[in-house]
Amino acid sequence: KRKVFLSVSMLLLLIIVVGGFVYSEFYLENPVTWPGELNQRFNDGEFRIELPYEGKFMIYFPKCKYTRIMPADNKTDCDVMTLLGKNLDVPFHLQLKVNKLPGGYIVPRKKSFELWRKFAEEKAGFSFMADPEQKFFASDSCGFPYYYAEYKRTEKNFRWQGFVCYLRYLDCEIVFLREVPSQHFWRSENVLERYNCFVVSPIAVSSYWEIPENVRKDQSGTMLYKALLEDMWGNLISCNWQDMKEQFAHLLSLSFYNNDSNMIKDGLSLWREFRERQQRLYCQACLAHQRCEMLQDQAGMTRIQTEWLRKFPSPDDCRHVRIMKNIWKIDL
Repeated sequence: KRKVFLSVSMLLLLIIVVGGFVYSEFYLENPVTWPGELNQRFNDGEFRIELPYEGKFMIYFPKCKYTRIMPADNKTDCDVMTLLGKNLDVPFHLQLKVNKLPGGYIVPRKKSFELWRKFAEEKAGFSFMADPEQKFFASDSCGFPYYYAEYKRTEKNFRWQGFVCYLRYLDCEIVFLREVPSQHFWRSENVLERYNCFVVSPIAVSSYWEIPENVRKDQSGTMLYKALLEDMWGNLISCNWQDMKEQFAHLLSLSFYNNDSNMIKDGLSLWREFRERQQRLYCQACLAHQRCEMLQDQAGMTRIQTEWLRKFPSPDDCRHVRIMKNIWKIDL
């Protein structure tokens, strides 16, 4: 009996040791984390691009000894291959491409995205999992809009799955992919969604305008500028800001399309002043909302929300989020 007991004990001990070794060697982290997320010691790299007229953007990614960064000669495109997970066992591919669009100053974002999507499906092996969503970078200030979609793609008999962000800046389209091998997507979806890896600078946000659906080429840039100047001289808070945004978009798109350097300079200067004054007025509204909240003035809070949500009806502007979340601090 003693021999049997010792033999069984040794066998159990051996099974535990071997099982522990197999578990440690073949353990799959689920869900996968961003390297450094667990111990809060990040080692992220970055790649910056600058487009004409204050277009400053950046992508970031986890660095390790296996990371490979392949910037293109044009200094805007970039291809990064690195790894995800605590055990660095998931290949992570990021791709940034910037394309200058012919006649881009009169091609709206929706149309350019549809053209890119058609090319991706027909020529680049993409298949999209659902209709694209509109999301925003810098949503706490005013929002930089982009299209967001989940996709699968095949390249050289290899299957990738991930998310694409499609942005427009002036006459350029910015396409940013972040993806992992399809067999690892079920483990990596959470980290791919939380770490969108793309950063828009405040000056790029303040310089951005949404290219109109139809730019009237027969409009006079001088007349548009004069009308906007009159509104800026008057009581800005009483103006229809949505109409002004549309007028600014027409003025700037038309000026860039006609390569009118003087009007480009003056129009951009006036546009940035408009955005700055909006921010100041909006900050005052946020402070007023906070005061009503302190006084438990529900009617006042509702009035402010109604007024300022009406001021920012366009889907490319998220400043109403500041009031709804009571984010009132602002750096001017």
